[in-house]
Amino acid sequence: MSPCVHGIAGNARTASLVVENRMEALGHAERWLDELLVSWTVAPTARFALALVANEALTNIVRHAYRDRDVHDIAVTLTRASDAVSIEIVDDGEAFDPFAAAAREPVADLANAPVGGRGIGLIKHFADSHRYRRTEGCNHLILSVRVPR
Repeated sequence: MSPCVHGIAGNARTASLVVENRMEALGHAERWLDELLVSWTVAPTARFALALVANEALTNIVRHAYRDRDVHDIAVTLTRASDAVSIEIVDDGEAFDPFAAAAREPVADLANAPVGGRGIGLIKHFADSHRYRRTEGCNHLILSVRVPR
């Protein structure tokens, strides 16, 4: 188990999942997230935004955070507040603050736009708040989406 994944617990307002750093594990995380958000009666527009930012973040971690081919655990924790749902993703990959990265230039023509490299921009657009910190060798990405009451 990764040194960044420990003490995960859940309650009526918090739930956690650990997934491996494999692309095939992301489908499981997506289904878990959707089922949990439906059970929390989160509105469809907020569910869409949360699914999108979680998928973009997890995909970037799986594709870019690890230099080795070893199995690493990634912890995903959702917290439901009265006005928002927050996702914290913790991994032991290379240090990378996605919000310090330079923004990509907007594309004028989608037909000729390069594939890839737009995930951080999507996260910034769809998450109402986002932050990153690195502590004790672990990346913490915290994304929050407001939910209508």
